[in-house]
Amino acid sequence: MNSMRNLVNLMVLFFSLTLLACSGGDDGAVGPQGVQGESGTANVIYSEWITSPFGPPEAASKFFDLVDGAAFDFNNDVVLVYGRRSVGTIANILPYYEVEEQEYYRVNIVSTTRTIRIVAVTTDGVNSFFDEFDEFRYVIIPGGVPAGGDNARGLQPDYQNMSYDEIATLFNIPE
Repeated sequence: MNSMRNLVNLMVLFFSLTLLACSGGDDGAVGPQGVQGESGTANVIYSEWITSPFGPPEAASKFFDLVDGAAFDFNNDVVLVYGRRSVGTIANILPYYEVEEQEYYRVNIVSTTRTIRIVAVTTDGVNSFFDEFDEFRYVIIPGGVPAGGDNARGLQPDYQNMSYDEIATLFNIPE
């Protein structure tokens, strides 16, 4: 019995020494820092400025599909739509309410067709041309896209409350 215990102890000692004797070797030297990559749009998708089809005849409501079959994740991505009067003017995010003409512009997302639709209605029921904006543009920000700042701590920026210029600068979107 003693010899069996000695044999087991000897085997445990042998395997222990074998494991301790193995080493992964020295780590190599740390290589040089790579070249900084070019600033990009972090997979952000944006359209060109698209001319508004709104105009005559007058109506109490109109709509048009800004894009059909857009590549976005309905549940996770952020879709922003902007309207502007002409090149060089302030771009306003939709939804937008034009008080003087009592026109309300909003965005509908049709999930089954991935359509981004702009809907314009008058709030007083009076017919209108809906000519507040000459052009529209959409910006799709994939869910989880880092944007620096608070996002480094895991907080997603509130893109809806950022101006168009802030979004364009943040994601390097050209005019």
